[in-house]
Amino acid sequence: MKWSTGNAVKITDAIFTESLANNINISWKGTLTKALIYVQNVDDKIKSNFFVDDFSLSKVIDPNADASVKYKAGPELLLNPGFEEKNLSMWVSDNESSLISTIKNSGKFSMSVNKRQNYYTSSRQNITNILNNGGQTTYNFGAFLRLASGLKPTKMYVVISIESSGEKVKWYTSANVLVNDKTFTSSTIDNINITWKGNLLNALIYAQNEDQKISPDFIVDDYSLTKAIV
Repeated sequence: MKWSTGNAVKITDAIFTESLANNINISWKGTLTKALIYVQNVDDKIKSNFFVDDFSLSKVIDPNADASVKYKAGPELLLNPGFEEKNLSMWVSDNESSLISTIKNSGKFSMSVNKRQNYYTSSRQNITNILNNGGQTTYNFGAFLRLASGLKPTKMYVVISIESSGEKVKWYTSANVLVNDKTFTSSTIDNINITWKGNLLNALIYAQNEDQKISPDFIVDDYSLTKAIV
């Protein structure tokens, strides 16, 4: 007996986290007698209860594909993702956000996000029209993140929230990365299949931290949302 597995990812009780594997060559010798798909945890000493949604198994487009396949990016879909337009009107905020030029990942400006009320609050761009126009398909998304000066490192990631008429709100997340106050850290995910049921009502992209007990000030630059193209 042998096993093929998706990525081992850290799971929380706050959001859904995707575990996937792309371009895995599944093979066997002789006659295939049994094959199962299921979820398990890495630690064999615990048996935690969990929720699961949106299982997926599909053939890759290229039958000769392997793990070296890179997913290219289509045109940028976000408005003012690098904050170079000196306009934050497309980034709606329930905290205090501002353009800064002293610290940036690229270009002349970045966005400082301060006085956050919760771990999930930050400036958000509504991408409902973008996804309705782009359709249910594979996307790449992410951003460069950095904590405000003097703060201890903490894990953060970029979120796309999806609200539709046919199911409850769900979340897609980029890589959960350790962010510090010295350098920008990239948090991205490639080739993620974004779907919904019924009519897409509301979709947002924003950054949040993993620890629900804190809401540190941070700086973000170079958001990106593109279609994934093989």
